[in-house]
Amino acid sequence: MKESVVATILIADLVNSTEMSKNLTLQEYDEMIVNFQSTMYEIVSTHLGQYDYEGDGSDSSWSIAGDEIRVFLYSGATQYDVRNALLMAVKMKLAWLLSDFNERILKPQCRGLCHQCYQTYRIHVAGREELSSDGW
Repeated sequence: MKESVVATILIADLVNSTEMSKNLTLQEYDEMIVNFQSTMYEIVSTHLGQYDYEGDGSDSSWSIAGDEIRVFLYSGATQYDVRNALLMAVKMKLAWLLSDFNERILKPQCRGLCHQCYQTYRIHVAGREELSSDGW
């Protein structure tokens, strides 16, 4: 029988990345995905270490695939996990807004992609999905 745990789940992805693929060259699109993944990797791995998550699957796990990242926090301290998910969400948003890719490649009219990223952050707490109308 599997053990049941309460987990906080942070899911973030790039809004309109499929639409963006139509406006970017294959090389630019690949660069966007690679930059997104490396930026998210840096944020999550650093944050989990700084906030004393073990990183061995005992209190957290995470994965990146394409333009999506999923972070699962289950330390046993739900409020602590929710706070850390929200902190990571803010760090992700700011890091992506300031990323090399956005500074070099995206034209000003396309930067809406970055400004909309926050709308995809969903925090799942004890089976309830909560998403405020403005994303925070």
